[in-house]
Amino acid sequence: AEYAGEGLAHVAERQLDEALPGTFGRASLFIDDCPDIVWCADECLPRLGCHVVGEVPGGPYTACWNWTTTGCGPCGDVGDLVARCNETYPECGGQCFTA
Repeated sequence: AEYAGEGLAHVAERQLDEALPGTFGRASLFIDDCPDIVWCADECLPRLGCHVVGEVPGGPYTACWNWTTTGCGPCGDVGDLVARCNETYPECGGQCFTA
């Protein structure tokens, strides 16, 4: 009911208080969007990260949260990005994935 078309400006203005209130009323949780799908990689190692072989051809692609897989993935039908990576980067040996 308080939304007036100015994004979250009305909420940000309330964050100027330096002290926390004794009780809280209703709250909202805003989860940021998934990062874009930008890279093709061929291996990920714990604590070392992924070995990026290059950019996803035609990318970057917008990613969205998927409740079925409980992870980020391509938004809408953007074709098989993994196949694009494997076609573009033969050094993956057919094991490329997107990151």
